[in-house]
Amino acid sequence: MKKKIFAAAAIVLLIAAAAFALYRVRYRENEVIIRTGEKEIYGVLFRPRFSGRKYPLVVLGHGYGGSYSDNLDYGRFFAENGIGCYVFDFCGGSEDSRSTRVQMSLDTEIEDMNDIVDYMLLQSWLKKDGLFLAGKSLGGCVAALTAADRPEDVGGLMLHYPFFMVSAAFLNEGEEPRPVVPGIFEEISRFRGPVLIFNGDQDKYVPAAYSAQAAEAYEDARLVILEGSGHGFGGKNREQVKNEMVRFIEERGEFSWKK
Repeated sequence: MKKKIFAAAAIVLLIAAAAFALYRVRYRENEVIIRTGEKEIYGVLFRPRFSGRKYPLVVLGHGYGGSYSDNLDYGRFFAENGIGCYVFDFCGGSEDSRSTRVQMSLDTEIEDMNDIVDYMLLQSWLKKDGLFLAGKSLGGCVAALTAADRPEDVGGLMLHYPFFMVSAAFLNEGEEPRPVVPGIFEEISRFRGPVLIFNGDQDKYVPAAYSAQAAEAYEDARLVILEGSGHGFGGKNREQVKNEMVRFIEERGEFSWKK
């Protein structure tokens, strides 16, 4: 009899432990490969564990020479806060890219992001008006230009030190800084939705003045300057950025994932 009682108690404890583990893992993390023509875009999709509810999604692009792995902590943070996130490799975006190898350019990266947007808009769990684009450095420029081309599909933009201008750090002595594409600030201003921009005050590759110029070009933008940060965020500044991004999305509307 005692053996049966102990066995039953052990089963109950196992079930309780499994339930607790499931409760703690509040999101799902899956590889998602988006195929268009002969091209494959590799990425990881983070989804909160909600049943029958719709929620927003952030598509987050890395910077030049980066990869999806640079953004995994962002993906997990969003999902833990009830927001989906897709982090991915631009095709030909770096030596570490797991997407199709191509001769990368600004145009190919914009094409990649458009393909991802097309795919995500078809997902049944995506909240209406809940698709947000984000990107770091060159990925920020890509996100901004993509949103400018299809503003009706994008609920908001979150840009980390967006690479809109070729700064002095990349030029020979005597050369003047120039836009990545002609009329870049006029181009991005075609997106009239909300925009959140982050820049470090020590960034020599994307001086904060260029992000300030971008914020002025947008109809509805807020610029956050992070003290002590260069071209990339770490430590407490990185945590601040994550929290600000979640707050930015939450403020955009009455999303059902919080109800």
